[in-house]
Amino acid sequence: GLFQDLTPKHLGILLRAVEGGYFDLRKAVSLKRLAQDASLSESPRQEHLSRAESRLVRALAPYLRLYAASFPR
Repeated sequence: GLFQDLTPKHLGILLRAVEGGYFDLRKAVSLKRLAQDASLSESPRQEHLSRAESRLVRALAPYLRLYAASFPR
């Protein structure tokens, strides 16, 4: 499935980031704030978020390829 490679920690940080506005064009929340909210230092929080983003994007890649193939070249 699409989310099978995401651990509970990955899902948690992704949801906090989305709900907190981290992915908004003008970030409503910083990584430091996400780390504080999760009672972790910023470095591990960044690592969890980066791994989660990477796994999610890789999981989406087949769908992105299909979608991109629908456009004329």
